[in-house]
Amino acid sequence: MSQVTKPPSGRQVSLSGEGMVWLVSSMALLAVGVSKNINLLSLLGCMMACLLGLNLLLPLWRSRLSFSTIRVAGTPVVGIRHPVEIFLHPEKTIKYPFQIRLDDSLGNQATLWHVNGLPPGPGYIHGFWNPTKRGWVALGPLEALSRYPFGLARATMCLAQGAFVLVHPATALIQWDSLLKAIPWSSKNRRQQMVGSRVARPRPFAQEEFHAMRNFRPGDSPRLVHWRTSARKGLLIVREFEDPPNRELVLEFDPLETPEPYRESAISFVASFLHGWFQQGHGRLGIRLCGNSPLGLAGIPDLGTVNLVLDWLAEWTPGQQLWPTIQSHETEGPPVLRIGTNFDPAFVPSNQAETLILDFSRPETIGFWNMESVGSSS
Repeated sequence: MSQVTKPPSGRQVSLSGEGMVWLVSSMALLAVGVSKNINLLSLLGCMMACLLGLNLLLPLWRSRLSFSTIRVAGTPVVGIRHPVEIFLHPEKTIKYPFQIRLDDSLGNQATLWHVNGLPPGPGYIHGFWNPTKRGWVALGPLEALSRYPFGLARATMCLAQGAFVLVHPATALIQWDSLLKAIPWSSKNRRQQMVGSRVARPRPFAQEEFHAMRNFRPGDSPRLVHWRTSARKGLLIVREFEDPPNRELVLEFDPLETPEPYRESAISFVASFLHGWFQQGHGRLGIRLCGNSPLGLAGIPDLGTVNLVLDWLAEWTPGQQLWPTIQSHETEGPPVLRIGTNFDPAFVPSNQAETLILDFSRPETIGFWNMESVGSSS
């Protein structure tokens, strides 16, 4: 959870478009009334000027918001609406309508709240933020705005400057059956590795120990659905197995090996792959990521390590690319899933025939990945 707290800064008051027309009209009436000695016009011009001055002094809520806090729970993901909570603490009752606006550094208006007054004491307002780009994004500033009471002047007060929030890459659905069939598992243990795929056997999970039932989640294989229980409960129920399939795979990714127009799709695929691989328990996964801070993991044991890799993908920027220090591939080692097309000659899998290369510059060759569905759960 990220949050930021800041006392309100000085107010800023400016005339609205209507206020400018009002000011010109009042000055014109006053000038004509004085020059022509028409008291009624002079009085009307003075009254209009007084109303404009009153609108510049109000609303009183500007000095009653003692502080505010922006709270963002969890890690936002591109393309998915993320809950945002704003904590406000008025010193006194605010009886005037006003707006709370939260922007981000991408130029998007994240959330706009219309508030019809607030009681004294601590309170919360809730909204949603839809990030459109991965990486560090400044969420803020948080501003209060009002044109009370006549709409002639606009008052703005900064409640919080904001904070930087790390946004994870977008995710999309992967058709795991098709992907698992495409991976070049070694011939001698292909039958064992492909447990869980229709290529292996008609009963894909026969060698796994049944663990429990749970509700269907996006990305689950339809083969896991327990239809008898689903029909009884009126919703999809899937089976969980305690022992994952005996698979082992290495994922290699250098974002610069994918042309720039398709690079974000490749990054989103890696994020989706990590989510789906561990949600569905496909087996052991090694990671080799090339970047300014190369990342190499022989295995990812838990969800916390998955989040570490997702943070790496979110923070990646073009620059000097370095591969993690690894030993040469063994001929009988696990297969490699390599993402890219413009390979660096300094790093080519040696003595490794079992390599599946995904070229995101040719999306028609990647039938198990739908780039148009980026932003959904994997």
